[in-house]
Amino acid sequence: MSIFRYIRSDSNRWHEDGIDDKFLTEIETKGNNDFEEKKIRSSKQFCYLNIATCYIKISNSQIACDACNEALKLDGSCVKALHRRSKAILLTCKCGDEQYGRAIKDLEQALKIEPQNKEVKKDYEILLKNLKSNKTKKITAKIEELHDMSESKLAEEAPVLNVLNE
Repeated sequence: MSIFRYIRSDSNRWHEDGIDDKFLTEIETKGNNDFEEKKIRSSKQFCYLNIATCYIKISNSQIACDACNEALKLDGSCVKALHRRSKAILLTCKCGDEQYGRAIKDLEQALKIEPQNKEVKKDYEILLKNLKSNKTKKITAKIEELHDMSESKLAEEAPVLNVLNE
């Protein structure tokens, strides 16, 4: 994401010669003093978080995650960025996936920073409940599978048992 960066050509003849990569320089707006730098960082973070929200709403997980990652580069303890990245991750993964664990870790980190955040706490509890429910479903399915295998094996062995009993 490069919404606050631009490329400048160091060649004065780029209009005539075309753009040559060796004359390009990436420029990032930083500010002239601490106050301006802080305002720019804050504005960047605000924009990245809004971009993430928009892309979450249209279910584009990758760009939403990228925007959250950019916001976290500016402030690694940004609870909103962690929370939104968790939401973006959940758009494309299923309960129990490796990514699901990453979403949970983002929420855990957000809760360490801001333990009283009700939204984050609610989403964290929902994820844990879903994970627990999913594990229970997997165990139940495995037990049923083993039970079905046992019944079919018994059905296969029944004629042999009848012969042995005669």
